[in-house]
Amino acid sequence: MKRSNLLSAIAVLTVMAGSLAKADFAVTFSTPSSSLLLQNDGGFLSSGSLVRLGYFDLSGGTLATLQTSNDFATVNGLFRPLAEGIVGAGTVTQLGNSGNTLMINDQFDVGQAFGQIDGITAGYIPEAQFLSAWVFNGSNASTASEWGIFSSSTAWAVPPDQGSVVLSTSDINTVVRGSQDLAGNYLLATIPAAVPEPSGLLLIATAGGLLITRRSKTKRTRVNCSL
Repeated sequence: MKRSNLLSAIAVLTVMAGSLAKADFAVTFSTPSSSLLLQNDGGFLSSGSLVRLGYFDLSGGTLATLQTSNDFATVNGLFRPLAEGIVGAGTVTQLGNSGNTLMINDQFDVGQAFGQIDGITAGYIPEAQFLSAWVFNGSNASTASEWGIFSSSTAWAVPPDQGSVVLSTSDINTVVRGSQDLAGNYLLATIPAAVPEPSGLLLIATAGGLLITRRSKTKRTRVNCSL
């Protein structure tokens, strides 16, 4: 094979390999003082409060579920998180945080967060999909009493290969769960305590009735024994 043809073939193979191999990308999260994430009553979120970044499917009836469901497992089942020890989902770099999930870390001031998730495998979340921040008023997502889901339909898109994107709360224009105050901050929504299903309530009532009946029988037995 002529040298020129060999070089051409190598060039073609290089381009093909480059098109097949997906490169990593990075996501930076920032909460400037002009658009903080706050508790439902307007108070600061404490240091260590959880910030989960990832992708929600907002199509079909899913959006209504995210807006109304108070069941963590149901909402979590619709979420594809970044980092959190998942292969290909990246790793966290954040001052004061040795874990693998972003958090409020008071980097610049109380109630603020700044950190990065890098090494995210391209294709883990399809390019051009919009990321969301799922924020909690504590360090444990499943037991938090408040959470909010926020995104931006203009600035929070998954970047192309080898790219990066800054998720600044100042760019939020989609409040899926929560609210915005007059100062431009974002408030979490209160999540009511789980109410037992009707079948569960029936079971509790039945158990209570059995307990009362048993106590009543015990009392009668004691009275008979004393005669």
